[in-house]
Amino acid sequence: MKVAIPCREGRLSNFMSKFEEIIIFDVENTKIKGEKKESYSGKINELPKWLSKRGVEIVIGGGNGRHLVDLFEKSGISMIYGAPNLSPEVVLKQYLLDVKETGIKLK
Repeated sequence: MKVAIPCREGRLSNFMSKFEEIIIFDVENTKIKGEKKESYSGKINELPKWLSKRGVEIVIGGGNGRHLVDLFEKSGISMIYGAPNLSPEVVLKQYLLDVKETGIKLK
């Protein structure tokens, strides 16, 4: 499974439209297996399709408008928003810990 986190200055970006890069993590059974930094210069409303083409299934972000969440969902990507402005690794590890503790099944 691939999880994307938009970042600014090495931390999760508070706003999806204000990120500098996106880190795409490869996750297997709640373990991080790899990561790749990507830059994106397109329009924000085209981001869901761009991420979908890269196999991303989940995006973890800060603040997002409902319209953007709907665009992600239409592209088959789950959107988790309201995450704290921490390093992307810390944000993802916390999400994976929550998944592990609650028994949620990842794809």
